[in-house]
Amino acid sequence: MTNRKHLFGIMIVVMTLLFTGAFRFVDRDCTLEINLTSSSGDMVLEGAEIEVIQIASLGSSGLSYCADFSSFNKDISSLEDSNYIKELTQYIDSKGIKGTVKTTGPEGKVVFDNLEEGVYYTRESKIKNNNPVFAPFVTVLPSQDGKYVKAYPKTISMGVVTESPLSLTVKKIWKDDGKDRPSQVKVALKDEDGIVETVILNDANGWKYVWGGLDGSKTWAIEEIDVPKGYSVSYSTEGSVCTITNTAKLIQTGQTMWPIPVLFFAGTLFVTAGIMLKIIGRKEQ
Repeated sequence: MTNRKHLFGIMIVVMTLLFTGAFRFVDRDCTLEINLTSSSGDMVLEGAEIEVIQIASLGSSGLSYCADFSSFNKDISSLEDSNYIKELTQYIDSKGIKGTVKTTGPEGKVVFDNLEEGVYYTRESKIKNNNPVFAPFVTVLPSQDGKYVKAYPKTISMGVVTESPLSLTVKKIWKDDGKDRPSQVKVALKDEDGIVETVILNDANGWKYVWGGLDGSKTWAIEEIDVPKGYSVSYSTEGSVCTITNTAKLIQTGQTMWPIPVLFFAGTLFVTAGIMLKIIGRKEQ
């Protein structure tokens, strides 16, 4: 009987540790995937060098800056502040802080895995021809959606620079069933100084707009404002035409996959315990 009590005690301790998170063998690390391609695949930016730098870690007391950022005096709760990224970029450059650099492959994406939970700063490591592909941004890992985060940079530069006036065209493409599609979206035209003009795309204008007579000496970018809930956004460029694609996100139904390894382990534990109990019972008899 003593052996049975010891076995039950061990089982209770193991199960308690398992379900309270002491055994973190499931999805322990985070992954950040950077996509420089349209969801339709018709525009792929291969060979872009992407740098990821961890600026903060996530502990029991919340987010706290890493050692390299201990003298960065910006409140970490102000991640959404428009000036935060600018000041963070200046700080990184002044301190000569380096991160992990990877290059986008044939599919226009790059994956940074085995990342600790925390906050990460992402930017282009090398900007070609003084035309940035996207603006630097920060990502919190894990996100509300999970530990595998796919990032689609907000602003992808048109990369169009000429000496003569030019025109730029924006087109909208939807990838959905049409049921929850909004009646319109707002799109911004931006230069190096920020937003120049915003326009509405809808059925009336065929989800298309053309800007003419733009200064060809500037670098122009097009960005969708307030991406509709339930959609992801991607950008592609061909010549002076920018295509913005909104893809409906899949709605998750039913049970998530994370408990399966846990339940499998628990089931194996109970089966093994049952066999041991039978053996102990026979010996006691």
